[in-house]
Amino acid sequence: MDKLHAEGLRFVDEHGRTRFFSGMNVQEKQGGRERLGYDLDDAFFEKYTARGFNLIRLAVVWENLEPRPGQYNESYLRSVDEVFDRAARHGVYIFLDMHQDLYGDMGMGDGADGAPKWAQLTGGAKPRKPRFVWSENYLLSRAVRRAFDNFWSNAPICGKGLQDHFAALWAMLARRYGEHPALFGFDFLNEPFSGSDALLTAAAGLGGLLRTVLFSRDVKTGRLLTDLLHKNIPGVLGQFSAKVMRQITGAADESVKRFDAEKLGPFQNKMGAAVRKETRSGFLILGQSIFCSWGIPFGGPAIDVGGRRDPNQCYAPHAYDLMVEAPGLYQYAGNERVGGFFSAIADTQRRLQMPVVVGEWGGGDPHEREWFHHARFLRDLFDRQQWSQTYWCYREDCLDSPLVEEALCRSYPIAVAGRLERYAHADDEFTLEFTQSPEDCGESLLYLHRPFARIECEGGWEVVRSYDTGACVVRLRTGPGRHCVRACFPANPERTPSST
Repeated sequence: MDKLHAEGLRFVDEHGRTRFFSGMNVQEKQGGRERLGYDLDDAFFEKYTARGFNLIRLAVVWENLEPRPGQYNESYLRSVDEVFDRAARHGVYIFLDMHQDLYGDMGMGDGADGAPKWAQLTGGAKPRKPRFVWSENYLLSRAVRRAFDNFWSNAPICGKGLQDHFAALWAMLARRYGEHPALFGFDFLNEPFSGSDALLTAAAGLGGLLRTVLFSRDVKTGRLLTDLLHKNIPGVLGQFSAKVMRQITGAADESVKRFDAEKLGPFQNKMGAAVRKETRSGFLILGQSIFCSWGIPFGGPAIDVGGRRDPNQCYAPHAYDLMVEAPGLYQYAGNERVGGFFSAIADTQRRLQMPVVVGEWGGGDPHEREWFHHARFLRDLFDRQQWSQTYWCYREDCLDSPLVEEALCRSYPIAVAGRLERYAHADDEFTLEFTQSPEDCGESLLYLHRPFARIECEGGWEVVRSYDTGACVVRLRTGPGRHCVRACFPANPERTPSST
C-alpha cells in the first residue's frame, strides 16, 4: 500500500498523486468483557471494497484496551491486529478512533462508552438515566461533567495523571501499528466534551436562542409559535436556517474557542508527542469538540510536536443535523442548515491549511429512504470541497442496504496524477478535470460504481479490477496537459468494457 502524507489541503501518496478516501465508521464499543473484539472477515472486505470504500474509522475503546492501569487487553488487540492485516490485503486504510460517549459506561444505559472504571473520577457524583436521548447526559449528568473535568486537569490515579495514562496507551498503539501498511492515522478522542465549562457554553447558546427567536428579523416568531402548537415540524425547522443557527450558536463561540485553545489543544499536542516518539508514520488527526458538530467554529491550533507544527496531520470534523437524535424525524434533516455547518468547517480548513476527512456524518436508518436526499446532498458537498469521508456508521446489513446502493456508493477519483480542478458524480456520468505536469507520474485511478458505456479520455485506460456488482477500478494513462475525463453510464447497465 502507498505511503501517504499531507501537502497543503491534499492527501498525497508516494507517487505524488492526490488521494481520496471513502469509507465508514466501524464500531464494536461494548465494554466490560476482556474477550471483546472485532471479527471482520475477507467476505466483509470484498463487499466493502466492491462498493468503493477504501478507508475505515475503526473505533477502539479505552475500557476494552486497558481494563486495569497499565495492563493491556491482548486478546482485544489481536482482533484489531487481524483487522489491520486483512485491510492491508484488500487495500483498505484504517485510522484508529479512541471512541467515547459520555466519558464512559457509568451505568447510565445505552450510549455510554469510553474510559474504564478505574479512570472514572466523578467525585462521588451519581450517574443518571437519560429521559429523552442518551446525549442529554453531557449537560445533565454531574458525574459525566466531573469525569471530564478530572481528565482535562490530568488528575492523578494509580501513580500518574489520567492524561499520562492515556498518552501511554496511545504510545502502545503507535508502537503496535505505526509501521503497518494499512495505517492511516490516529484520532485521539472522539468528540471531546469540555466538562463543567459546557454549562457556560450551553447557557450562552440558550441566550442566543432566546434573543434570536424574539428579536431576529429572520425568524417569524408568531408563525413559529403557531407551528409549534400545531406540531408542524417542517414549519418549525424551516425557520432555523444556516443563518439563524449562526445567530444562535455565535453566542457560544468564545466559550468553545477558549476550551479549544486552553484544554483541547494542549491535550492533542501531548497525544501527538506520545505517538511521534514511536512512529513518524500515520496522520495525527485533529478533532473538534462535540459543540462544533452544530456549526460552532473549531478555534484550536494545529497539532505541535516539540514546539513545531507536525507536517503530517489532517482535520477530521463531524457535523449532524438537529434531528439526528430524534426518532422518526431525520427525514426533516435540513440540507441548507447542515450545509452551513460544513461551511464553517471549510473556513476552518483554510485557516489550518490541512486536508480534511469528515470523520462522522449521516446517522440515519439505512433502510428508510425518506432521508436519503440528505445523504446525497452531503456527498455532493464533499465532492465539491474535495474532502474524504467516513460515514456513521456501519451496521451488519449495511453494505446491502438501500442507503449504500442509492446514496453512499458512487464514482470518485481514488488517485489523481496532477493538479485536480474538479470532479462530480451524477446518475448518468462521472466527470474529472485535472492538469498534469511533466513531473507527474501519469497514472490516475478511478472507482466507477456501476458498468459504464464508454470513457472519454485523452490517453489510454484499462480496467484493473472488476467486481461482481459491475463496479470497477480504472487506470488512466495520461500525459502533460489539461485533461477532461468523462465516464458515461447506460440506462440499462451491461458488462463493463475491459480496456481501450
